[in-house]
Amino acid sequence: MNQTETRARLRRSFLFVPGSEERKLAKAPGLGADAVILDLEDGVAPARKTEARKLIRGFLQAQSGRAIEWLIRVNGLHTPYFEADLESSVRAGPDALVSPKVDSPELLQLVDGHLTEAEHA
Repeated sequence: MNQTETRARLRRSFLFVPGSEERKLAKAPGLGADAVILDLEDGVAPARKTEARKLIRGFLQAQSGRAIEWLIRVNGLHTPYFEADLESSVRAGPDALVSPKVDSPELLQLVDGHLTEAEHA
């Protein structure tokens, strides 16, 4: 392998898309972003979180080729939405998860433990 092949690909643009907005989800692949963050946190009203999880799961399953890196931003660990977000997100198969408000090594370990459980469920 040469240096170019071993170096991580730099991402120049990240696009946040509310997971509850089907029209915006549909437009995201054509907007030219290197990575798209499908938001379940601040971009989604509490009453629409369940719907957003379903929309994101269906949307990602329909993406083939994955020229774009797809991430899902879940709600924080200490929210009532975290477990359902994590379970749904793992099943959706994103390239990565974004966990907000992780401000200590201990919290990172807790999130990692929950993620590991969800991956093996």
